[in-house]
Amino acid sequence: MSFLRLRSHAPGARAAESAGATEATSATRSSTPRPKPATCRRNNSNITTMADQLLERAREAVEGQIDFEGQRLAEMITTVVLGGAGIFAFFIGFMAQDIKLSLYIGLAGTAVTFLAVVPPWPLYNKNPEDWLAPYSTTSGINIDVDGQKVG
Repeated sequence: MSFLRLRSHAPGARAAESAGATEATSATRSSTPRPKPATCRRNNSNITTMADQLLERAREAVEGQIDFEGQRLAEMITTVVLGGAGIFAFFIGFMAQDIKLSLYIGLAGTAVTFLAVVPPWPLYNKNPEDWLAPYSTTSGINIDVDGQKVG
């Protein structure tokens, strides 16, 4: 019952208080002008250019060349290390009867595989390909297809 009484009396008291507060607030608002917000104009092309430069630097630091034999080796290392880590994690987890330990060992094996395969280590570029020179019209190669020159 006291909750209902407080609730029934509260709106009238609040209304009187809020009316006085509104008058005081409106008087304050009208006497002091509001400052205009500062407009911040950014040059989007500069931001884009800077982002492209940062991305290019990161790409150069991370990107590396690997050859076809390096790709084969990376795939073999991935298969062996992940398979071995999975088998090892299963047996250790089974012996200890702890699935959490098994998952942590599997996660560690994944991290080791990531560190062994993802960076472009020099051992992945031991047999670089000799690519053909770019084609130019002065190369002297003439290809005729149905009587028309194509190259």
